[in-house]
Amino acid sequence: MANGLNGHDPTTWPDQSRMAAEGRWEELKAWQQGGGGGAATPAPGAAGGASPSYDDLTVVEGIGPRIQEVLFANGITTWSELGSANTDQISEVLAANGLVGHDPTTWPQQSQMAADGRWDELKVWQDQLDGGKPGVPAPGSATAAPATPAASTEPTYEDLTVVEGIGPKGQELLFQNGITTWADLSKADPNAISEILSANGMGAHDPTTWPRQAQMAAEGRWDELKVWQDELDGGKVVGDAAPAAVVKEELTKIEGIGPKVQEVLYSAGITSFAGLAEADPADITGVLQENGLGMHQPQTWPQQAALARDGKWDELQVLQDELDGGKPPE
Repeated sequence: MANGLNGHDPTTWPDQSRMAAEGRWEELKAWQQGGGGGAATPAPGAAGGASPSYDDLTVVEGIGPRIQEVLFANGITTWSELGSANTDQISEVLAANGLVGHDPTTWPQQSQMAADGRWDELKVWQDQLDGGKPGVPAPGSATAAPATPAASTEPTYEDLTVVEGIGPKGQELLFQNGITTWADLSKADPNAISEILSANGMGAHDPTTWPRQAQMAAEGRWDELKVWQDELDGGKVVGDAAPAAVVKEELTKIEGIGPKVQEVLYSAGITSFAGLAEADPADITGVLQENGLGMHQPQTWPQQAALARDGKWDELQVLQDELDGGKPPE
């Protein structure tokens, strides 16, 4: 070359420049990372047949730029492709490139979440992993780690940190103790939660309000939850601020209960689905009779309330379709 630069290979430069001119920066970056100096892989969208897309595989915990480059070079260029890859084959590819210290067991599941756009769920799970290595099973995964041939359905993992007072560490402890959803937390005993926290050096936390906050989250009552959380201090009730909005749930969602009956139940201390679910129908009847409402039949109310408490709204609707004003079918 006339200028002494004959060591350079400009083969890919026009394609790279075209991608820059078109503002395809992420695609350009992915290709450059997998290109080995600008000449290893064809340009995405280049002529000569369909070229692969390049996703950012480094969003998968455990994968860095070097591993991404190796995967690209072996035809695994997207989250979907990695999601369907065999982990044994990935290990062989890594070993062949001197990357024997990595464990790709969780990479396909993480990649599938990325491919599906389940970013919040992926983040929750990654918080439980150790450099991408298995810790807890993937949220919604069909198999546990380690897997068993006849494993039961894996638990769902919801973001418990929406409950004021719960941080990532507290969430991890609850997950480890089988409290993985808002519904689970809503039914948990605050005293039992305190014991879990104390045993793990977190005894300063007060979980008194956590079940009620979780119940509101489980029922999708986000505006109501936000109002109450604005009155709390780190999840704790401040002074005389009573969680009225939390205690008094809408019992009229129970077939057979109208506004008048609801007020009577409130006055009797039955103010939530959980409280109604645990009530004895005979005791409810006594309360109704004392208030001139003895014509109501509350036999199904606890059953309906239990479904509402657990957030099983579809099942509640099915049951109510079979009832007659809240009464069992004759």
